[in-house]
Amino acid sequence: MKEIEIYIHIPYCVRKCRYCDFLSYANASCKEKKTYFEKLADSIRGDSNYVVRSVFFGGGTPSSVDAEYICGILEKIKKEYRIKDNAEITLEANPGTLTPGKLKAYKDAGFNRLSMGVQSLNDELLKTMGRIHTAEEARQGFKMAREAGFDNINTDLILGYPTQTKKMFGETLDEIIEIRPEHISAYSLIVEEETPLYDAIEKGDLPKPSDEDDREMYRMACEKLKAAGYEQYEISNFAKPGYESIHNTGYWTGVPYIGYGIAAASYIDGKRLSNNEDLLPMLEERVDKETAEKEFMMLGFRLTKGPDSKRFFEMFGEGYEEKFAEILTGLENKKLIDKCETGYRLSAKGIDFANEVFGEFI
Repeated sequence: MKEIEIYIHIPYCVRKCRYCDFLSYANASCKEKKTYFEKLADSIRGDSNYVVRSVFFGGGTPSSVDAEYICGILEKIKKEYRIKDNAEITLEANPGTLTPGKLKAYKDAGFNRLSMGVQSLNDELLKTMGRIHTAEEARQGFKMAREAGFDNINTDLILGYPTQTKKMFGETLDEIIEIRPEHISAYSLIVEEETPLYDAIEKGDLPKPSDEDDREMYRMACEKLKAAGYEQYEISNFAKPGYESIHNTGYWTGVPYIGYGIAAASYIDGKRLSNNEDLLPMLEERVDKETAEKEFMMLGFRLTKGPDSKRFFEMFGEGYEEKFAEILTGLENKKLIDKCETGYRLSAKGIDFANEVFGEFI
């Protein structure tokens, strides 16, 4: 039976962060939330052709709404789908919205992984970002999660934010390592248009992010996390052995997925769909083999081991080293990729110029 992943979009938060361009609403009424979750539950219809390997509740801030709503949707998924016994079931959470009661409810419902949006442990920077939580609330959130029984926790960190210094990032990183989550995601800031952060930079209220500082923070993260026993398995993701994100790895290796909720996307049976305001899936495009192969390569190069040549052959019936020989030779000559056991992977130089590699497959 084929494996599939499920994504659930919860579009509510307490306040949008200055850098956020995700579809989310702050200050929604109780009635609006109740109506949304009723429609969301109604939209979930199982497919007996698939077994679910992971479920991911993202947003927005899923932990900002009543836990009964979240747990109710997970229960509906369990009724509609066959879930693998070892399936990874993740909830995104903001530390400022967590309570012992919520965490117990999530654990009892079947969530086995928590992804905490920490971003920084510097209070001044958190205020600049527009985060609703403090550094101490992040520390307490992690402690409460452990006490609730969560033994698989991710922490998200941002690097390269305006006014963020290398010292700030290093101190946050050192403390996070001491807290010892199983997984750490360290993402370089992307300044998106139509966000308060973009406007502030355009007006000169905040300095433009420094590419040099970003790269130095990134290399610091790679070095410190490796020394602390974390394995880098993707450009921005580090994990203790055995704790790599099953859900995200699925995106990077071509596992089909279904999205539920407003604007959530699906990619299944060669079709890409996106949900409208009524939470109904609308066909965006039919993905031909050529496009699917290029996407496999582009996403696969995000992984430190590179796109898997064996899986490529299983999916498409041909080898990618032959299919993309000219492109791969060119990238190898530029020293952006190296030959490896599974095919090719980014070189040390290629990690800094990853977008150039990705661009060859667009």
